[in-house]
Amino acid sequence: MRMIRARIENFRCLQLAEVRFDGVTSIIGPNGVGKSTILRALDWFFNGEKGTSLDLDDLCVEAGSSRIRVEVEFDSLTTQDREELGHYTPDGVDRLIIWRTWDNGDDKITGKGMTFPPFEAVRSQPNATSKRKAYNSLREERPDLELPSAGSEALAEEAMIAWERNHPDRLVESDIQANNFFGFAGKGKLASLFEFILVSADLRALEESTDARSAIFGRIIERAVDRKMADAELADLDARLNLEQARISTKNFTPQLDLISKELTKAVEVFSAGRSVTISPVDNPYKPVRASFKGEYY
Repeated sequence: MRMIRARIENFRCLQLAEVRFDGVTSIIGPNGVGKSTILRALDWFFNGEKGTSLDLDDLCVEAGSSRIRVEVEFDSLTTQDREELGHYTPDGVDRLIIWRTWDNGDDKITGKGMTFPPFEAVRSQPNATSKRKAYNSLREERPDLELPSAGSEALAEEAMIAWERNHPDRLVESDIQANNFFGFAGKGKLASLFEFILVSADLRALEESTDARSAIFGRIIERAVDRKMADAELADLDARLNLEQARISTKNFTPQLDLISKELTKAVEVFSAGRSVTISPVDNPYKPVRASFKGEYY
């Protein structure tokens, strides 16, 4: 998927701004007009932790309300995108619009998707128990839907998504509130499909030159490098190392530890009949070695 548009409202110096993105997009203008603010707004949209990233100081002084909103539109959806995003991107829908709203501390994420209206009444329930009850009530009221039984909120959601996927002609466009787009702090559906990395002008190259997960270089490498083949070979190496370690341990320590165990057992039996002592090596398995990288700047 590809980001093609962003609309920013009431964020810092920007009362209202809309930017469209191509393969390469340059934002040009004099100091103080909001070029960096656009990037900071997108960084909040993608990476800001829920409820803690903004405060009233981030609200535009000319704002007519207490609401900050960033809306992002995506296209070029792949099969993997559709499978991951479910009813937000069913077949026939080639674009995805998501917006994040901060209103005096209330932080929400909303997506525009295709849904079956009776299911939205279930999804709008405040907790897992009430969602499960609402789903079961809908099953009883609408046997024509042929919904399966569901013993948990997750199973109920899975059943509704499957039904919507199989009945696209009965869906309508809806605004859906959901925090599972990001999970905030880098986890969730959208985070697995798209990552926004802000490289600031004061970046310290030396600190960012390793592939630590928190470093910019590491986040880029994590997206660009396919570790699957190497990880499989390293896991095989790990298994062989553990077998060899067990062999060496058994060969060198077992005879010695058996003798020590017998001597200790004899000593213990003097004070407590029927007791025994057994000494054995502690199993300290090797852990697979994760391939790591470093960058050099010239």
